[in-house]
Amino acid sequence: MAQANYEVDQDQCRSLGVSTMLIGLDSYSFRYAAGLWGTAIGPPLSPEAYLHRAEGLGLAGVQFCDLGHFPSPREPYLSSVRAQAEGAGLYVELGTGGTDPGHLGDALRVATALGATVLRTFVGPFRWEPGSDPPGLVSTATRNLQQALPLAGQLGVRIAIENHIDLLAEELLSLLEGVGSEYLGVCLDTGNPFGLLEDPLAVAEALGPYTLTTHLKEFRVSPRGDRLVLRGAALGEGDVPNEQIVDILRRRSPLGEALHLNIETAIERVMIPVSPEELSAAQGRLHLGQPWAEDQLALPEERGATPAEILAAEHAQVVASAHWALARWGEGH
Repeated sequence: MAQANYEVDQDQCRSLGVSTMLIGLDSYSFRYAAGLWGTAIGPPLSPEAYLHRAEGLGLAGVQFCDLGHFPSPREPYLSSVRAQAEGAGLYVELGTGGTDPGHLGDALRVATALGATVLRTFVGPFRWEPGSDPPGLVSTATRNLQQALPLAGQLGVRIAIENHIDLLAEELLSLLEGVGSEYLGVCLDTGNPFGLLEDPLAVAEALGPYTLTTHLKEFRVSPRGDRLVLRGAALGEGDVPNEQIVDILRRRSPLGEALHLNIETAIERVMIPVSPEELSAAQGRLHLGQPWAEDQLALPEERGATPAEILAAEHAQVVASAHWALARWGEGH
């Protein structure tokens, strides 16, 4: 099947001031401050606060990763958020989960109201969790997306499926090729390949031609018995070869320098069940650094940090990640 056409005019992008890859903030980076996902500390950050923080960090936009950021009734609130973003010169992307056509239809309309042209979603749960059935997920997602994509085309919003530690790269490719729509592509999460013991560089090469947006992720990967521990860290402090991945995406993504790099560096810990044989085979191709000690793998609350200290650590990690990314791909680089 022919590859979908996502091409953009690079000269036109430069004439509009898009001379470098724009770096944004994914809202999941503030996992504690967001007030969602069962990790809330204090009043939740509002969409306005995310836009303000992104602007203050010198970033170019925000990917709001959950519809929960926008409580009902949504109108005219969405219009006010869009106006704030446009006034600050910030791009907006939207995120959600699953492929139910009704839910995706709602999310596509929210994206349109926000002025977002990309909707990120994912197919299913982590591969080892209940409900994980990769062939079944691909089949169901194919049917669902075929129902949702006509509306995406009408609204001019592209759906980007994240590699969410649910499907292997080859399985995600089979989904994309089975649907074959120019309004369907990938949100490439640079760290998630570790969760399926895949080489992040190989995944970037494979999924690059379909990549419409990104999550710049950082994990320190540490083997622990029958688990591979993925611990969130600031960009540059882990094992994810982000600089090499961005080079690949600059070359392989149809958006080229117009591709958004969304920082997603949450303080989190993901435990991957692995057998000794799987781990031994994987370590040779994953090029891991020195594993972290137990205290480094612990989450702040496990170390006895106060709520204020947790929020401060979260903010500091985002600031460090923004500085690291801007030093590499910001204007003038």
